[in-house]
Amino acid sequence: MKLKPRHAIALCALTLLASQPAWASRPMSQAELKVIGTIFPTACSVILGNSGEANYGNIPSGMLLDYQHGNELPWSPIVPLTIDCGSHPTQVAITLTDNVPESRVDHLVVKVPVSSGTFVDSDSSKKMFGLGMSNDKKLGAYAVAINKGVVDAVPSSLGLIQEAGGSVRSPADGQWLKANQLSDDKDLVTWAMPGSSEPAIGTLFTAELATGTTINYASELDLSSEVKLGGNATLTVYYL
Repeated sequence: MKLKPRHAIALCALTLLASQPAWASRPMSQAELKVIGTIFPTACSVILGNSGEANYGNIPSGMLLDYQHGNELPWSPIVPLTIDCGSHPTQVAITLTDNVPESRVDHLVVKVPVSSGTFVDSDSSKKMFGLGMSNDKKLGAYAVAINKGVVDAVPSSLGLIQEAGGSVRSPADGQWLKANQLSDDKDLVTWAMPGSSEPAIGTLFTAELATGTTINYASELDLSSEVKLGGNATLTVYYL
């Protein structure tokens, strides 16, 4: 009768053991084999409301002049942010990376909406993002504030937990966001429950992203035809 392959393998193994020489039982050098890995939580879904667009609509070219700090747009579109981790409680943080940094105009001042009706001036280049280019002309700069943090329906604070190239810090160490601004220097921003020094653990994280935008001097732009603002940045979620 013909043996199945698995039986043939077992038979060969027995034959090999029986024919081993006497020196096979002596102590020999050994090495350790490890089987390692990390099981990550199920990836959270990221949803930006309004199709991820902060839409300023139509801006009359006649309102653009050569103001000292540029042309600050007087309204701030809101983009809702939702991070949904389903049934897997976790800690998350986010970064925002400029996709067109070469278009940023650094000498402008941007009004950052830190809360409803409250603005602060920002003139730090690392806290601003490029507004795109048109006919080789830089269009300006914008800043993004993150407000109204909520974790699992509980209001939370929003804190900076890691500076670029530095060590991880908890929100209690005073490394809070300046004016709640997201930056392009790879700082991580997280949610923290009131009174806690640790990033919050939850399944549903929400916040509002509010943009403040300043357009370059009119004399630096080609306004003879339609100009489209082209700010573009990538929001990345990290699991802590």
